[in-house]
Amino acid sequence: MEKQNYLDLLAQYNIDNAHPGGLALTRSLLAREKPTSDKTLLDVGCGTGQTSLFIAKHYPCQIVAVDLSRTMLDKAEHKFRKSGLTIPLIKANAMSLPFRRDSFDIVLAESVTIFTENIG
Repeated sequence: MEKQNYLDLLAQYNIDNAHPGGLALTRSLLAREKPTSDKTLLDVGCGTGQTSLFIAKHYPCQIVAVDLSRTMLDKAEHKFRKSGLTIPLIKANAMSLPFRRDSFDIVLAESVTIFTENIG
């Protein structure tokens, strides 16, 4: 049997919103931030794309989704295509993102830092 890590299992079983607080907490955060059409939002550790999909359906902001896992990005791409949405997906490490400083108005990183290397 092939050994899989936690993130691979989440992707394999299409588990969305596995972070503490789930979609209810995400909704609460977004209601407070109100991502308007003049805002750009970065979804770091986008996983299967469920949060980016929710944001795209409820807020007019521009979204870029990033994850380190190719499997997660493939799942997200499938969801976006099925919903008729075009959300840029980028394979990148949360600890070394390929963007200039201040590129985004809002950065959302749900249940991500636990999976990053200790920088302190």
